[in-house]
Amino acid sequence: MKILNDAINHFGKKKQIAKVREELLELALAITRYESDCSIENGYEVCDECADVEIMIAQLRMMTDPKLINDRKKFKLNRLSERIAKESK
Repeated sequence: MKILNDAINHFGKKKQIAKVREELLELALAITRYESDCSIENGYEVCDECADVEIMIAQLRMMTDPKLINDRKKFKLNRLSERIAKESK
């Protein structure tokens, strides 16, 4: 997506990597609040932070190795599937 590439070029890789960490921390805090109080407001905050994280993860993929990320994702999903199958017996 052009806007994501524009953001990386405009702010620089180091700043965008730091922003990934910042957004992940904000999501973790929002999840903690939602975990203790599943209110509509806290649910909205989780959704809002998820959107920020997805945007930043998309940039992180562009700055690293998308193929390797996809390969690792497939491996981990297969492992999860095997675990579920094993525990369902």
